[in-house]
Amino acid sequence: LALKGTLRRRRGEAPTKKMKAALPPDVVRLLDAARAQDSPGQAVRDPALLLLLFSHGFRRSEVADIYYPGNLNLHSDPPVVTLGRTKTAEAGRKLPLLHQGVVDALTAWLAYRSPLQGPLFLPVGRGGSCIWTPDGAGGIKPLTGHSVARIIKRAAKAAGFDPKEFAGHSLRRGFATNGYRQGIDEQLIQKSLGHKLADTTRGYREEGLLGDAVEWAA
Repeated sequence: LALKGTLRRRRGEAPTKKMKAALPPDVVRLLDAARAQDSPGQAVRDPALLLLLFSHGFRRSEVADIYYPGNLNLHSDPPVVTLGRTKTAEAGRKLPLLHQGVVDALTAWLAYRSPLQGPLFLPVGRGGSCIWTPDGAGGIKPLTGHSVARIIKRAAKAAGFDPKEFAGHSLRRGFATNGYRQGIDEQLIQKSLGHKLADTTRGYREEGLLGDAVEWAA
């Protein structure tokens, strides 16, 4: 099974087990739950993380690897995030942050986190303080992709969803499905997801939720 999964990833295919696609109403519930956390650090960090994941359909590993200010420029017009090399994008990709809510959430998190250079998203201690742990190579340990997955599932559980049905791919599939529902150009969806093949991007749609594009936009 592990070998089959590896071969599917090499061919650029979508995962066999498809997680539930998180559409905007679902994301609102996730955000409300994230903002209601007792930890002030998590209540600021997690909404920014969730919004960034959903707004562009990023992989959780890509978001975990963003460094500030190196990969994130909130002062350009429009603000941009640059993702590094991935399994499907050897040269990386540069994408605009067009949603003001995403920019506002990131700005609030950076104000809480402090403007120090380092990973954009950091672990947060029980008291709400950011944890700046040296990585032994002159840098700081970032939030891991597994930690991002746990944040999503924690928010899903607090929002009343089944955490078994939610993962990083829920937000990626939600981004793709939402884009198709609104009639967004498929190439833009494909670029944001970082797929080489359009067929892979189409596999991220949740067909039963597509509906009528005009009705959905309204």
